[in-house]
Amino acid sequence: MRILSFLSLFVILMGSLYAATLTTYIHDSTGFFLATGATQATNAYAGPDNVSSYSAPGAFGNIVFTTLTGGLYFGSEWTGTLPGNEIAISGLESMKLDLPLYAYALGFYFYDNVGDQSTFTLTLFNNITNIGYFTFNTPDNVASFVGVSSDVAFNKVQIVETTGDSTNDYYGLFYLSTTAIPEPSTIALFMISIATMLFLKKNQ
Repeated sequence: MRILSFLSLFVILMGSLYAATLTTYIHDSTGFFLATGATQATNAYAGPDNVSSYSAPGAFGNIVFTTLTGGLYFGSEWTGTLPGNEIAISGLESMKLDLPLYAYALGFYFYDNVGDQSTFTLTLFNNITNIGYFTFNTPDNVASFVGVSSDVAFNKVQIVETTGDSTNDYYGLFYLSTTAIPEPSTIALFMISIATMLFLKKNQ
């Protein structure tokens, strides 16, 4: 019976390693940077002839972007409200990101054009394992910021526009942090699990 309890606890503990606790920073760039220490991970989105497009994966700085819908355009200052140039997609503003290393925080500037109230789902992956997701929307015609930190490392991100249409919403610069920031709930779960395993071992 004790062996079965130990195995059950082990399975729960291992499962918790891939069920991340996420902290989101919607419209809160100051809080995001203070909490995570994230640094800029993309360059100025500059390409040949100023504006270029492609559908295949393309790298800007340390992140590889792949559009999930239409062509991906970059290398121009379309809005005047975001720092640097922007990325645009000729379709729903959905794409996936491949990171060069494991990260614990991701943030980016975003501009939702006038005409729709877009809603997005952002999902974090540790290789092929979905470790958590959240939804966000931003007000029209203003510069916004979206950030998230995770207590489980991730190296792939998917951003999908679930509500809205192709009204030229724009992605600004992206930021990453590779510093682990354990969430209190994760620390508590880990300590309880270790204590329980020691108790079961002592009473065998």
